[in-house]
Amino acid sequence: MRQPDKTAMDAMGGAIMKSCRLGVALVLAAVVWASARAAEPCSLSVGWEPYGTRIYVDEAGAVAGSDIELMRTLAQDIGCAISFKQLPWTRHLLELQAGHIDVATSVRWTAEREGFGWFSDVYRHDEMALYVLRGTVGNHRLTGLAALPETGFKLGVIGGYYYGPEFEALMADPTFARQIEVASDYATNIRKLIHGRIDGILADDVTVVMAAAKTLGLHERLERHPLVVPGNASHLLFSKKSVAPALVAAINARLAAMKSDGRLQRIMDRYAN
Repeated sequence: MRQPDKTAMDAMGGAIMKSCRLGVALVLAAVVWASARAAEPCSLSVGWEPYGTRIYVDEAGAVAGSDIELMRTLAQDIGCAISFKQLPWTRHLLELQAGHIDVATSVRWTAEREGFGWFSDVYRHDEMALYVLRGTVGNHRLTGLAALPETGFKLGVIGGYYYGPEFEALMADPTFARQIEVASDYATNIRKLIHGRIDGILADDVTVVMAAAKTLGLHERLERHPLVVPGNASHLLFSKKSVAPALVAAINARLAAMKSDGRLQRIMDRYAN
C-alpha cells in the first residue's frame, strides 16, 4: 500500500490544527460572552447612511444591504437585539464616540478612531479608484495624487471618509488641500463632475460610487482613470463607551466562523453589482 505523502500529511495536519484553534476560539468567546450576557440583556444600535449595495433602502422602505444582513446575522448568532438609526457619516462617528450609537460598519482604521472605538477584525477589502468623465481620461495625465496641484485637477471627496495614508499626508500640504472639493455624498460629487465643477471623484469603494451613479442614471458618463490607488480594509467599529470588549471578541469569533464556512462571502455575493 502506498504511504501518504509527507507534504500532504503536513498540510492536512495544519488544516486540522487551524480548525481546532478556530473551534477553541469560538468556545472561549461564547463562554466569555455568555457570562457577560447573564448580567443584562444585549442590544446593539447600528448607525447607517446609504452606501451603495452595502446599505440602502429597499422597495418596501426597509434598510437593507450586505452590511445590514451581516449585522443582523451577527446579532442573531450572539443573541443580541439590534436596531438601526440613520445618521450622516460625520455625525455617526460623533454619536459612536459619545456612546449614543454602538456600531458603525464599513469603517477604515485610523489612530484617531481607535482612540474611541474597538475595531473588529477585517471583514471586507475594498477597491479604491479615481473616476472622471467618460472620454476625458487622456486630458488628465496624473502620475499620482501628489500631481494634483501642478495639473490643476480638482478632486471630489466625501467629508469624514478615509482615503488612505498617502491622501492624509498630502492633505497637510495647503497647495494640495486647495485642489480638494468636499461633499456630503457620492451623488453630490457625481453631479458636480457632470457639471464641470470638479475633474474627478476619489472613490473609497468602487461598488459604492458606481451604485450611486446607476441610481442617478449617470453611470455611463463615468470612466475609471488608470491611476492606481491602494485599497482599504473594512472593519466594524464599536463604541468604547457602550460596548464591552467581550462582545467584540464574540463578534470576531463569529466573523471567523462565517469566513471559514463561506457564509460571509455568500452575503457579499448576494449584493454584488
